[in-house]
Amino acid sequence: MACRRSVLFGKQNRRVASASLRDHPHFVSPIARNVELLPCGCADGPGPFVAAYLASSGWNPGSVGYALTFGGLVTVVMQTPAGAIVDAVRRKRQLVIASLTVLVCGAVLLTAHPSVLSVYGAQFLIGGATPFLLPTVTAITLGIVGAQAFDKQFGKTKPSTPPAMCAQRF
Repeated sequence: MACRRSVLFGKQNRRVASASLRDHPHFVSPIARNVELLPCGCADGPGPFVAAYLASSGWNPGSVGYALTFGGLVTVVMQTPAGAIVDAVRRKRQLVIASLTVLVCGAVLLTAHPSVLSVYGAQFLIGGATPFLLPTVTAITLGIVGAQAFDKQFGKTKPSTPPAMCAQRF
C-alpha cells in the first residue's frame, strides 16, 4: 500500500489511498501517535526531578515536601476547571502550546534561583499547566480519529508512552 501511495500524484488519489490505509487493522495515525507522545515526559509530573534539584540546592527534605505538595494541590484544584476549559476551547493545539509554554516558564523560574518565592511560583505554574495537557491531547486524538476508532487508536498509542518516557528521561 505504501508503494501505491507514493506513485499516486493526484490529490483525490492520495485521499483514496489514505482512506484505505486507515482501514488497515494495524494502522496508527502518525499524527495521533506523535501527539500522544508529546506530554509523556510530564505524565508523572516533574516532582522527582524538582526534589533532586532542590535537595542539591541545599533545601531540607521537609521544605522540599511542602513545595511538592503545594504543586500537587494546585494540580488537583485545577483538574475540574481544566477539563471544562478543554471541552469549551475550539483551538486545542493552541491550548497544548500554551500549557507547554507555562510549563517551560515554570521550569525556567525554578532554575533561575531556588528561592522560596521562585520555587512556589514555579510549582504554581507547573501544577496549573499539567492538568491541561493529557485531556487536551486526548481530545485532539478523538478529533483526529473519530469516536468509533478512538478506543482502538488510544489502545495503540498508550503502550508506546512508557518507552518514550524512558527515552526522554535518559
